[in-house]
Amino acid sequence: MKLTNISKNIKINRPQEIELKLDVENIYLPITKNDKLLIKLNQEIKKETIVAMKKNNIPIISSISGTFVGIDKYYNSNGELNDFLIIKNNYKEETLKKIPTKRNLLKYTKEIILIIIQKLGLKTDNDENLFIVLDREPSKLYINALEDEPNNFNIEFRLLKNRDLILETLYTILTIFNISQCEILIKDTNTKVIKEYEEYLGSYPNIKLRLVPDLYPISNYHILKEHLPIKEKEILLNLEKLYVLSYALKRQRFLTEKLLTISGSVVLDPKIYEIKLGTRVGDIIDYDEIIKSYDIWINNHLERKPLFSKDIIIDNNISSLIITIKTNEKIKPCNRCGMCYNICPFKLNPIYNHEKNITKPECINCGLCTYICPNNIKLNGKDFYNE
Repeated sequence: MKLTNISKNIKINRPQEIELKLDVENIYLPITKNDKLLIKLNQEIKKETIVAMKKNNIPIISSISGTFVGIDKYYNSNGELNDFLIIKNNYKEETLKKIPTKRNLLKYTKEIILIIIQKLGLKTDNDENLFIVLDREPSKLYINALEDEPNNFNIEFRLLKNRDLILETLYTILTIFNISQCEILIKDTNTKVIKEYEEYLGSYPNIKLRLVPDLYPISNYHILKEHLPIKEKEILLNLEKLYVLSYALKRQRFLTEKLLTISGSVVLDPKIYEIKLGTRVGDIIDYDEIIKSYDIWINNHLERKPLFSKDIIIDNNISSLIITIKTNEKIKPCNRCGMCYNICPFKLNPIYNHEKNITKPECINCGLCTYICPNNIKLNGKDFYNE
C-alpha cells in the first residue's frame, strides 16, 4: 500500500492558542420525526437540558441556556436539509444543577461506564458501538490521534491542553476493562506532543506512544488496520471521541463545546476556536465575503467537500474549515498519464471509474487522484453535496 507525503508541499501557519467563541445568538439542534421532543415552544431551558430523545435513547442536549423559539430547516454536516430546533441564547450559561468533579475515575464500575458510553452514542473508528466492543474485554486499545489535513490543529491542541485528563481516562479504561495495553498513535513529525507525553508516560506503564509516518491518508481506518495491523479484539478509537468520554466521566456532564480550526493556504492568521455544538457557520465566519474570492472546504481540502452555505450547522463531524485559492483551472481531456492510478492507495484506476461512473466501495475519497491530476479532472468518489 503506497501512501504520500503531502505536508512538505503545503505552507502551514499555526494558531497559538484556543480562542473562545461561545457568544452566538442561537444554537441549532437537529431533530427528526422519529425523535421525541421534550420541550414546548417559548419554554426557557438551562444548559445541558435534554430537549429531545432519539429513537435509540441517545439524548439531544442544549449547549446553552435560553428559550426554545421554533423549528426551521438548515443543512447538517452531510449537506442534507433537515429540521433543527432553535434555542435563543440568554448568555447566562445556567445549568440544571451543580455536580462535583469526579476526583477518582477508578470509583466508577464497569457497568456505569458502559451506560455512559451508550448514552453518548460513541463508536469506534470501525463504526462499531464502543459499549459493545468494550464489554467483550478487548486485548488492546489504539487511540487514533492522527490528522491527515496539515492545516487542522484540533488534535494537537487537545493532546497538549487535556493531557492529564486523557491519560487518567485511558488508565481507568485499561484497569476496569482489563485491557493489557494502549497505544496512542502520533505522527512522527509532531515533536512537541511527543516530547510532552514521553515525560509523563513513565507513570503509565501500559500506555505507550506509537509513532506513525507522516503520510497521507494514514489516519483512515482502512489504511491503519493494514499499517499496524489491527487484530481481532483490538479497538481503534478516535481521540476526540475519547475526550467526549473523558469529559463525561470527569465532569459528570455532557460535552457541549467543540474545537474548530479555521485555516488554509491563504489564511495568514489561522484560528482554533472553542465553539458551542450547534453553531451556524455564518455566525463564525463571514461566508458571503470569503466565498467571493476563495474556496472553503470541510475538514480536508483534498477530499473536496465544499462549504456551500452559511446555514450549515456545526456538529462533531465538522472539525475544520480550510480556505484555499479558488480553483478555476480549466479541465482538460485525460492524457492517460497513469498518475492517478499510481498514487491511489488501493490502485482503483480512478480515471476508468470516473469515465464509467463507477464508485468502488474500497474508495475512501482521499482525493489524491484529483490532487495529482495534471489536467484538473475531479476523480475522487461521488460529487459531494451534488456539487
